[in-house]
Amino acid sequence: MKELKTVLDLQASMAKKQGFISTIVAQIDQQKERIAANQALLLDSVDLQKQYEDLAAKVVLGEANASQLEKLHKEIAAAKTAAEASKEDSAVVGGLERRLEEEQKALSLIKIDHRASIEKLLREEAEKIGAEYLKAAEMVEDRFLRLFRIAQIHQGYRAPGQDDLAATNLRQLFSLPIFRLESHKGQVEGPYSQTTKGTARIKGVCSMDGELLLERERLAAMGIELN
Repeated sequence: MKELKTVLDLQASMAKKQGFISTIVAQIDQQKERIAANQALLLDSVDLQKQYEDLAAKVVLGEANASQLEKLHKEIAAAKTAAEASKEDSAVVGGLERRLEEEQKALSLIKIDHRASIEKLLREEAEKIGAEYLKAAEMVEDRFLRLFRIAQIHQGYRAPGQDDLAATNLRQLFSLPIFRLESHKGQVEGPYSQTTKGTARIKGVCSMDGELLLERERLAAMGIELN
């Protein structure tokens, strides 16, 4: 079925797109974690710079060894490197977030197409079943009318106290509901727009005028004499 393939293809596209979106989100989270870590190092660099300046003053005054400055210098350099990396990571996050927005919009469009394809699939299925339903309705009507005729004639021959064949009032209108399908449009009795109110029914299901006479004629053709 062509429409089924369309539905399945769209579902595969949605799954692929959702997987890609998850990858983007994971990358954004990872970049933000790096930014947070680098920001912490940047804050530390302010304190390190003060320590470096104080230690340098002590070295000049002969109160500290110059070798101690090298360690602080390396820590400050690492903090500055982290700060530069933080800027790069922020740029990456900006690009990823814009890409995420684009992919989410694309996914939304796929979802719209997916819903439309399912609606079309269901409608096609309904049209197919609707045509079968009409054929079945014709058969049900034929069998119902046969039983109706026989039950009516049987009333004149049943023994006293014997139940009728019919378990309900057969004079009530027998009808089958109609659906808003192309295959049903020519089969409606009653306003098509009122199908939801139960007023529309399949044409011909069922009129009982003359049914008793038809059954009498059928029985007579079999050689049965009815009084």
